[in-house]
Amino acid sequence: MTNKDFVRLLENISKMKTYYIKGGFGHVLKASNKKRLIDQYKYNADRADKINALDPGTFAFDCCGLVKAALWGFTGDRVKTYGGAVYKANGLDDVNETGLLKLCKDVKEDISALLPGDFLWTNKPNGHCGIYAGNNKVIECTPAGKCGVQITDLNRVKWLKSGKLPFIQYEETPAPAPAPAPVTIYHIVRRGETLSKIAAMHGFKNWKELWALNPEIKNPNLIFVGQRIKIK
Repeated sequence: MTNKDFVRLLENISKMKTYYIKGGFGHVLKASNKKRLIDQYKYNADRADKINALDPGTFAFDCCGLVKAALWGFTGDRVKTYGGAVYKANGLDDVNETGLLKLCKDVKEDISALLPGDFLWTNKPNGHCGIYAGNNKVIECTPAGKCGVQITDLNRVKWLKSGKLPFIQYEETPAPAPAPAPVTIYHIVRRGETLSKIAAMHGFKNWKELWALNPEIKNPNLIFVGQRIKIK
């Protein structure tokens, strides 16, 4: 998919009912999935009461699980175990946020020039990742804020590195079209015309204003038939 499609999918997920659960990559939180995730991670076991109280239509994600789910084909289908995601689909293994960074191309520490869809990584406090959405916004799944997939400010986290995921086709934002070159318009002097007459004819305040536009005219009282006078 393109980076724009990738961001659009993540933005749609951010509008769904989601919750940050370690190991989640789109799990629909029916009782069986709740038990599986609680049994799998101590982090979740310590929050079992909150997890068990969640609406069974909620989707579970953690930070890298959000990225993997999108790349594994997540569609938001609540009938399917992982919301439509297929484990290890599209050639992407089950890796953590550092593993995702290692797969990226053009990894850099400068995050001042990002494209939508760029992968963001930090190792603080325990490792975290997100996806740049454009306009200084990030889509991430975090227990902070509303505890789930959300759109946050870029500076909420001190991101240390960025890169381009190999599964995404990145399209540069088109540069704005160059402004059209100004068109120069001339008046061709006819018999009996003066700078004053020409200035009045084309809306100048006085002949001096027109003369200033034509510095090549040394003597304002001396113009000749056929001469080009710049009027714009």
